[in-house]
Amino acid sequence: MFEENKWILGIIVGSMTLSGLAILDELVIQVIFSASGVIAYSLVGSLLGTGLITSRADAGRARMGIFIFLVFIFVSIYLMIIKIITWLLSFPLWVYVIIFIVTLGILIVRFILNRKAESNYVDAHKNDLLKDYDTVEVNEKETIENLNPNILTEEPKSIYQLLDENKEKDVIYVVRVDNGSPGLQYVQVNQKAVKYQILKGYLKFDNAGVFREIYYANEKIWRIY
Repeated sequence: MFEENKWILGIIVGSMTLSGLAILDELVIQVIFSASGVIAYSLVGSLLGTGLITSRADAGRARMGIFIFLVFIFVSIYLMIIKIITWLLSFPLWVYVIIFIVTLGILIVRFILNRKAESNYVDAHKNDLLKDYDTVEVNEKETIENLNPNILTEEPKSIYQLLDENKEKDVIYVVRVDNGSPGLQYVQVNQKAVKYQILKGYLKFDNAGVFREIYYANEKIWRIY
């Protein structure tokens, strides 16, 4: 009974002109019917399992009722989407040209500002923290020896959290608690780093150091070195 009524309903709804594009309407109706049928079967199956429905006849009627209700809801949503799209496409061409120009302008300005901020940060950070890479390398061992690698935070945190908790320090040294960056010994981060959109610092690897963006800085995988 359900499949027969479903087939009749499909003919009725399928003969309706919804978007004006027969291929699109046919595809959407097939998706709606498939989704509604699956949901209806699942809901009725759950009702049978709980004992609220005990006979096959009641199950068939319930399945058909739920199916029709879902089809009505989904078709209504589809019609609403069509109306919104039709309304958006009804504006004059010059409106779309203005929107495109404004959007492109915002993207260009944002790109320029990001590059300028990054450049300013690199210059400021290098001047404050890494004025002389040779000096950093010479004093590196002495600095690290004064640090206690056994002091752990209570739990892994993001670099931003560690910077906030150690505001009294101009520079902090952090390490990852996992093995996600093989060869990484520590990361040296200046407090001024948080002023910029891209967090950068001095990354010390096995035999070299590099000043660059710190990946995964927002993830809670760091501790004080």
